[in-house]
Amino acid sequence: MSVRAAGRVIRPSDLRRAYPDARLFILQGHPPDEVIRRTASDRQAANLMRSCAAAMARHGVRVIVLPPLESALGSKCLARVQAAAPGFLDRGITSVLPAITQIQTDIFESQRGARASIWELALDVSVFDIPEQGIAADA
Repeated sequence: MSVRAAGRVIRPSDLRRAYPDARLFILQGHPPDEVIRRTASDRQAANLMRSCAAAMARHGVRVIVLPPLESALGSKCLARVQAAAPGFLDRGITSVLPAITQIQTDIFESQRGARASIWELALDVSVFDIPEQGIAADA
């Protein structure tokens, strides 16, 4: 599994080697000018982001995925993640779920673009916790 960022292929194992002490990564797509209607390529990008996040979790780091959001909304959602991150790191996934629900609500309430596209963006918010002890990570 790899993703392309800034013209460069990045693998989860590369990130883990570059940031060995990282306990949480936040992945977010490039902010669009405006989301009016989601396209097949938008859905493909969201799928790749989730796949990358799952691979990163298998490498021992928690990941929160945010969809591409316009600047003000993205900043608001990122602030919610930042506030919830310590609980996620110390107590696990259930402690971050209220923040995730609020982020999804914030996205839905932004009401820009087609209603179905807003629902899709809200549901693209994802959380990946590290596997339990005994589950081997992919190489």
